[in-house]
Amino acid sequence: MKMDRIKISLFVFSFLIFFSACEDDEIINTKETITTIQLRFTPEVGDVVNMSYQDLDGSGGDPPTISGGTLTSSTTYDVEVFLLDETQMPVIDVNEEIRFEDFEHQLFYSTSEELDLDFNYLDFDVDGKPLGLNSRCVAGNAGFGTLTITMLHQLDKNGLGVSDGIMDFAGGTKDFEISFDVTIF
Repeated sequence: MKMDRIKISLFVFSFLIFFSACEDDEIINTKETITTIQLRFTPEVGDVVNMSYQDLDGSGGDPPTISGGTLTSSTTYDVEVFLLDETQMPVIDVNEEIRFEDFEHQLFYSTSEELDLDFNYLDFDVDGKPLGLNSRCVAGNAGFGTLTITMLHQLDKNGLGVSDGIMDFAGGTKDFEISFDVTIF
């Protein structure tokens, strides 16, 4: 009888460990699959400018397709970023997951020295910290350069300068870092 209790106790204990381990696995956040990044620059007046990145087979296969764009100097644009996983049918809108976990993500915008673009965040997480799927951009003087968009995951949004779009003290891991050729005329 005592041996049966021990067996039952071991079974129950093993059962609990197994299922609690499964629950932990469900909590672990895996890196989002992002095959396509679309940027839409909408000016107050004038034509919308679209830029895109697409890599359907992931790293190591065919090179990605990247198209930059041309912006007009002294123009303000509302910028929207669309993140997609096109490996699934129907296509998955990754923005939904990013917005759901907004406190764990932030997009950063940086430019090469010769490109005169200034970005300001328009969307924020539940704690009032920047997210970056929506921003406002002012195109300054004419020139050509590179716009780099980086999305960090599980970063320290309270780090020095992070709310101002400076990644230096953000920590976290990169979900992606993509550069686009941009001309301002």
